Amino acid sequence: MGKRYESLIEGWDRHIALVTLGEMLHGAYWRGWGPSRTMEQWAFIGTLEIIIPTPAMASLAASFVSERRACGRPLEWNDAWIAATAVTCQCPLVTHDGDFTGLEGLYVISDHRAFRTGPACTIYGTRQTRWLESAA
Repeated sequence: MGKRYESLIEGWDRHIALVTLGEMLHGAYWRGWGPSRTMEQWAFIGTLEIIIPTPAMASLAASFVSERRACGRPLEWNDAWIAATAVTCQCPLVTHDGDFTGLEGLYVISDHRAFRTGPACTIYGTRQTRWLESAA
């Protein structure tokens, strides 16, 4: 996520969708990260609670993809899984990706004001948990 998001997640529990973990690892492999940077990434991953997908998340992800396709705004499957995980776990999603806007029940926290949605924006700092989404 980078330094610009540290203030958004500082002091909060950090969670990550399993699919996001895959995206992070893919990004490192694709960019040819060396051993030092890879070790730093794994150290960071070790600070996160990895959320394993459930059938309820699969159903919600499928509905997100279908709804967005029907209105002409396709949603990638990985993004649908990430959003469904956040909604199911009742955690806001911290992201700088505008693809998540307009998904029912999803609260988005972002440094881009246009991408912020839901009560997590107005009740800022009162939640016990924040959701972490990768920059992959």
